[in-house]
Amino acid sequence: MTTLSSYLLFDGDCRRAMEFYRSCLGGELTLTLVKDTPAKEGMPESQHDKVLNARLQGSSLDISASDWLRPDQTPIFLMSGTAAGVAGYHARSKQEIEAHMAVLHRITKDLSESGEFVATQGLAGPNEAKVVRGEKNGLPVTDGIFPESKEFLLGYWIVDVPNAERAYAIAGRISAASSNMPMEVRQFATYEATSR
Repeated sequence: MTTLSSYLLFDGDCRRAMEFYRSCLGGELTLTLVKDTPAKEGMPESQHDKVLNARLQGSSLDISASDWLRPDQTPIFLMSGTAAGVAGYHARSKQEIEAHMAVLHRITKDLSESGEFVATQGLAGPNEAKVVRGEKNGLPVTDGIFPESKEFLLGYWIVDVPNAERAYAIAGRISAASSNMPMEVRQFATYEATSR
């Protein structure tokens, strides 16, 4: 069965949108507002009713979302690795993998409590990936992955922090907990609307 899994960002309309999706798609919706977390202390009152985190889960969907609280200061961390690194990770003992996941869960908990956590998601292994380049005769042109020579995106984290230094500190903590896997830190791109 195919599962729809996505992360959506809204400009103040997250709650209304997610409730609409629930009415169309079903599932269980959980919402956390800024005013219900310690993050409210660092936010103006006008932001308190915005959604810090929303999640709609059902048998074939898992949609997370939030209101975009500070678009000029919301970095995304991209964790990448090689096929050899992924194979090495899967060769670890069950206890080692569980210990690693426990550290990542603790980091997520700390960031949630500080109001900095927005989202995180690991991705399926590179053996399940396909590269799509355009289309031919109305069909997508797909290409197998070449795990022996490529670097892969393993997952992402999105945090809401006041400055780049804080983003780098969090990325360093996640990387250190993950065998020093490289973390690429970027902000979301913003574009000004142009009139024609």
